[in-house]
Parts: sequence; C-alpha cells; structure tokens
Amino acid sequence: MDLLRCSAVRFPRTHLRRPFRTEIRPCFAAVRSSLSFPFPEHKTKYYRELEAAVDVVERACRLCVDVKSLLFSNDDRILEKNDQTPVTIADFGVQALVSLEMNRLFPSIPLVAEEDSSFLRSTTLVGAVVDVVANKATFRDEVTEDSVLKLIDRGGKDAYNFGPNPATYWVLDPIDGTRGFVKGVEALYVGKNSYQLVKDGRNDVIRAKPLFWNYRGKRGVVNLKLHLYQTSLFVSVILFGFVPFFLPDNTLFQVALALVVEGQIVLGVMGCPNWDEDYFVNCVTGVQETGNNFSRSGMIMVSHVGCGTWKQRLSDRLTIELSQSWTRCSVDGCQVLKEARFCTPESQKWESFPLSSSFNAKTDSEKIGNGDILLVPACCGSLCKYMMVASGRASVFLLRATTRKVMKKISGYAPAWDHAVGIICVHEAGGKVTDWEGSSIDFAADQVARRTIFPSGGFLVTNHCLHNEVLGLISSNSSIN
Repeated sequence: MDLLRCSAVRFPRTHLRRPFRTEIRPCFAAVRSSLSFPFPEHKTKYYRELEAAVDVVERACRLCVDVKSLLFSNDDRILEKNDQTPVTIADFGVQALVSLEMNRLFPSIPLVAEEDSSFLRSTTLVGAVVDVVANKATFRDEVTEDSVLKLIDRGGKDAYNFGPNPATYWVLDPIDGTRGFVKGVEALYVGKNSYQLVKDGRNDVIRAKPLFWNYRGKRGVVNLKLHLYQTSLFVSVILFGFVPFFLPDNTLFQVALALVVEGQIVLGVMGCPNWDEDYFVNCVTGVQETGNNFSRSGMIMVSHVGCGTWKQRLSDRLTIELSQSWTRCSVDGCQVLKEARFCTPESQKWESFPLSSSFNAKTDSEKIGNGDILLVPACCGSLCKYMMVASGRASVFLLRATTRKVMKKISGYAPAWDHAVGIICVHEAGGKVTDWEGSSIDFAADQVARRTIFPSGGFLVTNHCLHNEVLGLISSNSSIN
C-alpha cells in the first residue's frame, strides 16, 4: 500500500502521551552501566564517548520503530511525504534525542547533523516530536516543545562556526535511507474474510472493508503496493478487529553517530533495525542459510580507532535487554576483481560508472559470465553499503558524488553525515575509503560548518585488496574534472 499517497496521518497524542512524569528513567540509566565492549577500557581513549553513543543510537532505533508503528493506528491519517510525514517526525525526534543526551554528557562538544527546526516550527507536529523524544530520554522533564526545537537547531546549519582550527564534534545522520524507512511500514491487511483498506469520505480515516485482498480500487480506495521478497507472509498482531500480515522487506535504514577529533574520525556507531543477515547471504550465494544469530534481528555496528569494528544483535523487539555477544567485523578477502561483490546506490545506474566500460553488472550469482561482475542489491542510503563492506558482505562500494560548478570548475560534494560512520567502520574492519583519485576524505575541508566533504569524482569503498586495481580502472575509463 502506498501509504505516502494518502492524505495526512494524525498522530494522536493519546498514543504518545506520557502517563506520568518522573525525574529520571532508571531503566535507561542502567543501560550504559551494563554495556560491555570486547576491548579493554584502558586502551580505548574514547571509551566513555563510545558507551554513550551506543546507548543513544539504540534508543534512537527504538524511537524510529515506535514512529513506524503509529502508522497502523485505526483512527490516524497519513501525512504526505515531503510535508508532515512520519519520517519527518522520526528524523526530528532522533536528532533531538541525540542532541539532548550528548549535550548532557558532553556539553563542550558541538553537534553537526542533518536537520534544523525551520520546517517543524511551521507545523503542528512539535508536540508529537516531544512525546516520542520524552519516551526515550533519560530525564523526561527536560523535554518540552521549546527545548526540542533548540536541541534540533543545536545540530543545524547555523549552529556553530568552527573556523580553520582543528575541532572536535559529533556527526549525526538521524535516518540514513529514508526510502527504506518508509517501505518498512507497507503492509497487507487481511482478516478472516480478507479486507480492503478504504478512506472514509468525510474525514479520510482509514478503515477496513471485507474485499479480496489485492483488489486495486478506484475512487476512495487505497491502492495496495506489495514488495515481494524471498520470504513468506507471517502474522504479527491483531489490531482493531483485523489482522495485519506484514511483508518482511529488506529495505534498510540506519541511525548513525560519529565523533570527529581534530579532523580524524575516532569512533562510529550505526544502528540498523531491519538488518537481515540471511538476506545478503542469499543474494550472493543463492543458498538459504539458517541459524544465524543476526538474521532478521537488526544490528548495531561500532568502531573505535585502533580497536576494530564490531557488531552486535539488536535485541528482539528492540527492548533494553542487550546481548553481550560481540562479533568482530572483517572485510572479505577477495583479490580477483571479477569475483568481487559490488554495491552501488539505487539512484545511480551501473552504466554511469567508469567500470561499466570493463564489466557488465548482473544481480544473479548463477548467471555471472566472462566480463560480468555481481551487483548485490541493498536499499537504502549509503551507510548500509559501508556496513556491507565492513561486514564482508560486499567487496566494493562505488558512489558518484553530486557535482556543482565552483569558479568554472566542477566539484564533487556530499554531506558529512552520509559517510563519517561508514568510513571508520570500513577502515577498522580492514578496508579502505578514498575518493576516485585515491585521496583520503578530508572532514575539515568545510572550514566553517564541517557539514560538507568534497570527494573528487566520488567515493571508492573496498576491502583494501582491490582498491588500487579499481582506482586504475576508474582513472583509465573516465576523466575526472
């Protein structure tokens, strides 16, 4: 069902209202003290910062899942995308939550993040953002409409002027992979007699009507848009008298937080609630694997300079009970380019990359022939591709940078938050990240705001073994301005 084409979803305050106020949330305060990393604290310079980052990213993932669940309320309406959408609420909520917690613990460290409050101030959604943030904040009484707007702006584009001197700051992407976040709420609603979702003519409230489940109706009927994968339907819960059968999709979104110290990324944390380890294995091998602890459980990936990259399963249903089993991440050992697994953005066709002159891209591992490479599907956002390379699920990630003309010269640029966490996770897993000319990514190049990075041509993310070979092919098959 294309939920975003419906009219707006009202987020009822009754679903989000806090039943009582308390000074501190002991359950969340206990999380940080219970965290345990697979490397010793005395050898980890930024251990306290990493501990706090893992805690707040886990809470932010729960916030995102909570916002998505509101879409299935019986008396709600769906907001238009690019207007007042649930994604917007999650974006602002995550940024406010991270800003709140990091400012409380590390008040001297600025935040560089994607959003500001200018759009939110023009809507009636501030209260909904306040509620979802308060549900995850350590101190609920710190969360008011005024404080939430200020917390969001603390990471906004006009919040801080760094200047040319070395700086320390957090870099946050509240939700990387918005399309994956949205796809994750698409569902098929059926019941004993099957149901068709319709809109009430008076108030556009979504209700259920007994009809054949995949009928695409005309006026007043919400069309169903199903994303079929190599999975079966399963029953989740019964809501409001009918049963929603969810199609488990493999679209991804991430919450990502990194710490930059004097131009160097020293730690990074990525949370991916919809990570399905088996799906990526099946894409590559065509063989169904079972028994994987990370399968369909979501994943959190952490990295600290000099300590490696590690992953841990997000707890079932994203509760606060954490698995203490960390697994070290390593890039794959592929040394032959034609045997490598590639990933690219969904928005960029293989034919737009310099390597297309040397290889054709195939998505079926059983149909790879001479002159072909395997393209592993991964949606959405850039950080999930970094995650795939760091965890050994892909060998190469290619991304062409957005370009603009500066003083008659074409220059590539990208938001810092789309890459900061991914870069340290790949580096600490044994991989390599450069631009298409082989230069390291300079996070201090934007001397004023530290919000933009300037790769030449694009980003090349590899398992290190293949890096120079791919750079050579890029150089020989393209002219980088």
